[in-house]
Amino acid sequence: MDGTEAQCRCGAQGATVRPLDGRRVLIVEDSPAFQGALAAMARALGGAETIVGTGEAGLREFARGGYDLAIVDIDLPDMSGAEVIAQVRGGAAALLAVSAHAEPQDAPDADHFEAKPIARLADFESAVRRALEGRDARREG
Repeated sequence: MDGTEAQCRCGAQGATVRPLDGRRVLIVEDSPAFQGALAAMARALGGAETIVGTGEAGLREFARGGYDLAIVDIDLPDMSGAEVIAQVRGGAAALLAVSAHAEPQDAPDADHFEAKPIARLADFESAVRRALEGRDARREG
C-alpha cells in the first residue's frame, strides 16, 4: 500500500474492504478547499459524496435520506454545524463534526469530532471509523 488508498485485507479470501464502500456521504462544508479534500478522501475510502455549503442545505439533504455518514463543519455561514447535528441526530447517519476553530465539546451530539485540517488519508479513515463506531454505540444504547 502506497498511502494513497486506505485499505485492509480481511477474511479468508483476502477481500479488500474500505470503511465507506457502498456508503453515501454528505459533506456539509462551506470552504471549497475543504470540500474538495474531504470529497477526495471519502472517494478514496469507497464513499459516494454529496457536497453542500450551508447548514440549511445540509438539513434539506438529510430530509431526503439515505446517508450513512455526514461530515459537518461546525463553523457554517448560516447556522452552527452543531445545530445541524442536533437536528438530525436521531437518524441513521454517523455524524462526524469537523472544525479548525471549535473543540469537541462544541459538538456534543456528534458521534466523533476531528480537528481540521485533516491532511492525511489515514487520519481521515480513523475519524470515519470512530464516527461509524460512535453511531453503532448510539444505536445500541
